[in-house]
Amino acid sequence: MIILAKKSGGIQMNVKKLYINGQWISSSSGECIEVEDPATGEIIGRVPRANEEDVNLAVESAKNALIAWETKEVTERIALVEALVEELY
Repeated sequence: MIILAKKSGGIQMNVKKLYINGQWISSSSGECIEVEDPATGEIIGRVPRANEEDVNLAVESAKNALIAWETKEVTERIALVEALVEELY
């Protein structure tokens, strides 16, 4: 889950969970990393620190998603991409 909050000088971003396999899950480490604005050095947010277990889960999920994607008809893939573009804009 992503939490955005206005603060003086910009927006504070706090991501509470990792997004893996279509779900928001807690990191296995339970730790966070501070995100620094490279222009100012200011801490602008915190994100979960993924560890090897989290990365392995994400990679396995991505492999499975690719297999599912490759088995879809081209017209279905086009429709899905168009729907994504529509959501974004």
